Amino acid sequence: MVLVTPDAERSMCTFLGATSELDASALHPQDIAKSRIYYMGGYLAASPTGLAAAVQGRQIAITHKVATALTLSDVSMINFCRAGLEAMMGDGLDYLFANEEEAQTWCGTTDLDAIIMQLSKLATTVCLTRGPKGSIVIQGAQRTEVPAVPTKAVDTNGAGDMFAGAFLYGITHGQSVAQAAALANRAASAVVSQHGNRLTAEQLQGILQGSDT
Repeated sequence: MVLVTPDAERSMCTFLGATSELDASALHPQDIAKSRIYYMGGYLAASPTGLAAAVQGRQIAITHKVATALTLSDVSMINFCRAGLEAMMGDGLDYLFANEEEAQTWCGTTDLDAIIMQLSKLATTVCLTRGPKGSIVIQGAQRTEVPAVPTKAVDTNGAGDMFAGAFLYGITHGQSVAQAAALANRAASAVVSQHGNRLTAEQLQGILQGSDT
């Protein structure tokens, strides 16, 4: 159950069910090996077996020269499962996704420059999402700031995953990081403007058609 308040923020009452028992038997090594990017959700850090599976999958990806990606998922994961997230990061990622609150919690500061400096050491490409302030793509000393799409947020549930998915879609379809971040901003904007985090085929087509504008 997800409770959404008038400020568009969420409170999640979650029963993980069968997903709490996710383990390495769910991995498909042959599919990981032929993938472009291996994406890990930070929530797996809360499950010992899920964490072990994520780390094992990461090693398969690295062995086969598949790019690795991680989203920090939620502040609670940082506060209570940081060691698991660090295990998923290993000695570095290709892509890291975090929203501003998660980044501040991870780095222990609200200073943007200090946050960017810390996060840049964790992944080759870091995407920092900032709600109505847009997003910043960090690649070493280079910053690419991409403005948000103006919208009235009514439900922020799913925005981070939508951003990450759209960004990686753009990257794997030949877009620059600026184009991919713009696409991701539009997709996330569409999600937060409605209740529920599924977009229609028509919405997705409209987002893609604007990907080069």
